[in-house]
Amino acid sequence: MTLHVKQPDAEVTEVFSNELILKEFKVVTGEKTIDLVPSYDSTDNGLLVSRFVARIGPENASATEVQLMHVEIDYQTIGDFPIPSRLNMEVLGTGVFNFKLDGCRVNPTAE
Repeated sequence: MTLHVKQPDAEVTEVFSNELILKEFKVVTGEKTIDLVPSYDSTDNGLLVSRFVARIGPENASATEVQLMHVEIDYQTIGDFPIPSRLNMEVLGTGVFNFKLDGCRVNPTAE
């Protein structure tokens, strides 16, 4: 299944498998395109995005014009919710960026 939303300043396309798992997420704004392809880990609570590859560049760019970014995500459980604890990003040709999220908390909504 493919969902496509077009607005004056942006287009978003989401491609799902037959099992309704997100396979591709693409955003086009102006002349810039961001194309994400996620990978998942199976957990007791379902699938969690464990990594993704992003291709960022001009629309209809050649392979040499696209900047590649690899992201890995580690999770922590807070208040029964899996939320990211670390984001490790490698932007090819630019550098490696490692982020740690600490002091996170969950604010449950009132029912």
